[in-house]
Amino acid sequence: MLEITKQKLEILKEIFILTNKQAKALENMELKAFLAFSEDKRLLIKKVNQLDKLFEKQYNAIKQPAKDGDFAQAIARQVDLKEIQEVIKRIQTLTDKIQEMESRNKEAYNDYLQQMMVTIKKSQIDKQDKILRYKKMNDYKKNR
Repeated sequence: MLEITKQKLEILKEIFILTNKQAKALENMELKAFLAFSEDKRLLIKKVNQLDKLFEKQYNAIKQPAKDGDFAQAIARQVDLKEIQEVIKRIQTLTDKIQEMESRNKEAYNDYLQQMMVTIKKSQIDKQDKILRYKKMNDYKKNR
C-alpha cells in the first residue's frame, strides 16, 4: 500500500507541473499547447484512478481479516502505516493545490474563449463591412 501511495504522489506531482504549464500556455494564448497538456494530464489521471482501485483492493484485503479477528492486529501487519498516512497528507495537500490551479485555469480558459469570440465577431463585422463597400463600389461603377 505504501508503494501505491508513493506512486500516486509522484503522478500528482507530474499533474501539478502540467497544470502549471497549462496556466502558462493560457497566458501566452497557446491553445495547442494547452490542449496537449490536457491530454497528458488525462492519461496521468487515468493512472491515478487505477492506483486508487488497487489501493482500495489491498485495503479491503487487510480489512477483511479484521472482521474475523482484531482490526488492530490486521493493520499492525502493515508496518508502513505511519508513512502511508504521511504520504496521504502530502497527496491531499497537493490535490488541493491542483484544484486551485485548475479553477484559475478554467477561468483563464473561459476568458480566452471569450476573447476569441469577440475577435471572430469583429472579423465577421469587418468582413461584412468590406463586402458592403465592394457592393457600393460595384453599384457606383454600374451607374456611371
